[in-house]
Amino acid sequence: MINFTTGPVAILPAVTQALTSEPLSHRSQACQNLYQSTTAAICEKMHARNTYIMTGSGTLANEVMIAQISQLGKHGLILSNGEFGNRLIEQARRQQVSFDVAKCTPQLFFMPAWKEQSIARGLGSYSQWHQKRK
Repeated sequence: MINFTTGPVAILPAVTQALTSEPLSHRSQACQNLYQSTTAAICEKMHARNTYIMTGSGTLANEVMIAQISQLGKHGLILSNGEFGNRLIEQARRQQVSFDVAKCTPQLFFMPAWKEQSIARGLGSYSQWHQKRK
């Protein structure tokens, strides 16, 4: 059995120092400079034209991701092994994204053969899918 629970986690001194320092106002020049340098670094590393930083929950992150993917106008595949995958499926349905679903137990999800078979059924051959990811 695999245990995915967190902690206890050591907190680095730099993190403690940052958490106890004076917060930056979102209107300050320092905050604007930090935002611009962060988005520029993400664009460079991800080879993206634009990057936006949003504060919110994982649900918001999924909604934004699905909205962006829907702009591709292509059929996709959602691999689900539990509650979060099922939520992603519902979110994609609400945004009317075209996709297939492959569901499994959490234990099966970590078996490469299951992923390869699911991807092959949903998107063609696994090797073609893997090549597109590179």
